Amino acid sequence: MKVRNSVLKDRLDSLARLHREVDADIHDELVRPRPDMAHLQKLKRMRLRVKDRISVVESSYPPSRESRFRSAA
Repeated sequence: MKVRNSVLKDRLDSLARLHREVDADIHDELVRPRPDMAHLQKLKRMRLRVKDRISVVESSYPPSRESRFRSAA
């Protein structure tokens, strides 16, 4: 059980990092003088998919630990 939680935590950390990176890419695109709207939409869809995957991983945690890991992310 401990190994599974460790794997889930690693996956959650990885997804959270990816979410921050995509969020930064969105910000970078928005501050350009002429943002590429198609690229921006692609990035926003990617961010949403990552957020959905984070929710799936978080739902895999036992309820007593879920809130602890959410606050760490």
